[in-house]
Amino acid sequence: MSIQRSGNRRNGLSNPTRTEAIGSIQRGLSFALLFVALVFSPHSSAETVHLVVSDPSHYYREVAEAIAHHLRNQHPHVNLTRLAADNPPALDIGREDLLVSIGTRAAEAVIADYGDNPHLSLFITRSAWNRIRDGANSTASRAVIFIDQPLNRSLALAEIFTGKQRFSAVLGPVSAARKAELLSAADAAGIALRYDLIATTSNPLKVLSPLFDDSDAFIAIPDQGAINRNTARWALHLGFKKKIPVIGFSRAYTEAGAAASIYTAPGDIARQGIDWLETYLANSNAAIWQPYSPRYFSVAVNTSVASVLGLFVDDEAEIRERVQQRLEGGTLP
Repeated sequence: MSIQRSGNRRNGLSNPTRTEAIGSIQRGLSFALLFVALVFSPHSSAETVHLVVSDPSHYYREVAEAIAHHLRNQHPHVNLTRLAADNPPALDIGREDLLVSIGTRAAEAVIADYGDNPHLSLFITRSAWNRIRDGANSTASRAVIFIDQPLNRSLALAEIFTGKQRFSAVLGPVSAARKAELLSAADAAGIALRYDLIATTSNPLKVLSPLFDDSDAFIAIPDQGAINRNTARWALHLGFKKKIPVIGFSRAYTEAGAAASIYTAPGDIARQGIDWLETYLANSNAAIWQPYSPRYFSVAVNTSVASVLGLFVDDEAEIRERVQQRLEGGTLP
């Protein structure tokens, strides 16, 4: 038994035939739209992201937790795992899975065990990254966000703190590669900069003492561990003795006696890593696979030291804003 709807005929077609034709067109259109969505939608299939952390240190965990929280809340379709640097082989990781390493050991593990996978490296210095990637697959898709703050930011902080423009610095075996960057930044800011070279065999006091003479601030530049420790010890000693502010490169440096520091905090790294992941998930193209300098920075101030040195101190957020304005060429408040 067939059921036929009543209706008028027009142009030789009954209403059921017209309905079938329209339905066929709609189904075809729906299929076409679905095909386009599947092919071109950035979320057409579940992405897989593995967070690889160097060790349980709180700063690594802070970065991992911030990224994981963002992905779970903003991209619930993403398959997310977290693992330690010494345990990546225990997971079944697909060739197209993205690995996000946090710290130097994590980057080493990822490149050693999954060198062909797409890879974003966070919380790593430029020198460590260059060492790790030597001999690795050069065609793999890799991006890295360095923690090394541009030196013009340290110079701007020193200038804002002192209101003067005669600074000094030392360059070690690693930081010597940044000599051109340091001199260019000083020249662009109109700063008179004195510098010397220091090695692990150098007498730090002998190298540093002349630099503190006739200097308005000393700029500490990160290098290898032994150089950092020796330079910090004697720079802070000379700074206190000669009443000259030291500008450090970490919050720990400030807590040890530097007047202030400019550095990449875990929150800064996480924020830029999330920015990168947003681009990756929306449109993963060749342009994103490159090295990046830190976009964000933090400022730490030792108010006790600054007070002893007679420096005017705003809160850290205000000083950070002043540094940003100086770098952008704006008028300082």
